[in-house]
Amino acid sequence: MNRFLDPYYLGNFALLAGYPLIRAHALTHGALNDFKWSRVVESKQELIHWEEHTAKILAAALVIKFFRRQSLDGFWANAFLFTKTAVALMVWVCDIRMFCYYMMLYWMHFLLTRQPLYEGPNQIHYLDAQQFHEQVVGSKHLKVRRREEEDGAIFSIPNP
Repeated sequence: MNRFLDPYYLGNFALLAGYPLIRAHALTHGALNDFKWSRVVESKQELIHWEEHTAKILAAALVIKFFRRQSLDGFWANAFLFTKTAVALMVWVCDIRMFCYYMMLYWMHFLLTRQPLYEGPNQIHYLDAQQFHEQVVGSKHLKVRRREEEDGAIFSIPNP
């Protein structure tokens, strides 16, 4: 649990937590100026419409990525990437000036932090050739092979 206090994760949470502030700024100041700095929306209803569609697409992508994950860390890395991209889209929809600031923070975070490697317990077992063969083929095969050799049956089974 300590690894989630790494600057990589803290920076991701900070980038994602910034969207409600940007949204509040866009709704208070943008609505007063008829969303002058927005390239897309002209009203609060349009912004909500964009947010709903973006959230649905993000949820679908995360569900697909969750079921195709190779590790939980890999899934979290993809989840942060996709969510930061969705937030960047929504910031662009809200206010183009804030988008420039958000992207500067995004790139600074990308360049200065790296996802920490997993350092927990591992399941690596070092095997010699015979142990590897027993694990792959199984010990039953070796017993059958020895019994056949004792009976005089000759088979050409390659040694591993």
